[in-house]
Amino acid sequence: MSKNQNYGRRITVLINRGKKFSGRAILEFEYTAECQYWFSSVVTLVQGMTALDKFFYGEAVDIVRRSKRQGGIWCGQIQEMIGFLRQLRDAIRKGYLVRVEEEVRVDDLKGFLEHAEQYAHQGRKAEASVIATAVFEDTMKRLAARNQLDKSENAESRINGLKSAGVLSAPEAKKLKYYAGLRNAALHASWEEFELDDVINLIKGIRKLTVDHLAPHTQLVSG
Repeated sequence: MSKNQNYGRRITVLINRGKKFSGRAILEFEYTAECQYWFSSVVTLVQGMTALDKFFYGEAVDIVRRSKRQGGIWCGQIQEMIGFLRQLRDAIRKGYLVRVEEEVRVDDLKGFLEHAEQYAHQGRKAEASVIATAVFEDTMKRLAARNQLDKSENAESRINGLKSAGVLSAPEAKKLKYYAGLRNAALHASWEEFELDDVINLIKGIRKLTVDHLAPHTQLVSG
């Protein structure tokens, strides 16, 4: 599968996922965190396509910005984002966009981690957790790939592989498995399974992970 085909497939997955939130005027509160995760996934994917004109990235960010309304997320912007993704997929299939990269640069995720930190400082546990855990998942895949491990494995298998390869110490592996559990809880909206402090520690842990195990130019440092 070519890189463009891979991106086309990933966009189709995002389109189908977004349809879950459509058909309403204002999205119910119980779905807002999951929808925020979906928005973040869209913007992250677009940002990783380094050959794209900045217009596309700016359009995605603007749609997310305009979706925030008093009382929740306005579903008109969800439909708009689905239409945007279809346009992007068509452009890729027709060869208008070339030389896209398979991975998002870690530097590009710095803004998302800072966004999660802002939510955490506001006491918004759900929003902070879904964004931070998405960055954690991407960082772990990148670390596995850098050490010639299969990044498609589940989180626990990747962590065990990194530990067996001597990349992670036993205490590090234990902490990362806890973060992986937090990621699963956030993905399934099980907010009662963790506290806001756990999310704050996760954000700090992601930054430490990049400092200790990834190249300096990819560190997700604040400021």
